[in-house]
Amino acid sequence: MPIRVFIEYYYFIPEWYYIASGDFNHVNYSYSGDYTGYDPGNPYNNPSSFVYATTQTTQSTSITGGMATTTNYNSQGQVTAISNRASNGERKVISYRI
Repeated sequence: MPIRVFIEYYYFIPEWYYIASGDFNHVNYSYSGDYTGYDPGNPYNNPSSFVYATTQTTQSTSITGGMATTTNYNSQGQVTAISNRASNGERKVISYRI
């Protein structure tokens, strides 16, 4: 006859292990250039000098805190470049040929 052994484990997990505190998923937006002057009805009427950009910066107590994404637009509202900057200064830039 086989022997069966049952073992129960009890762990003490402190309350702070489950409750995260701090600022999470907080995003600050900033704009450069006059994005309000864009004419979506006829984007080809905008002068070629009309360019603008938007930057989203994550404000968080987690590891993603300080991460920023900048998106550049041309006069037709097309994305020309996306730049990602980590909080440690590392950058990745993606440029689009239009």
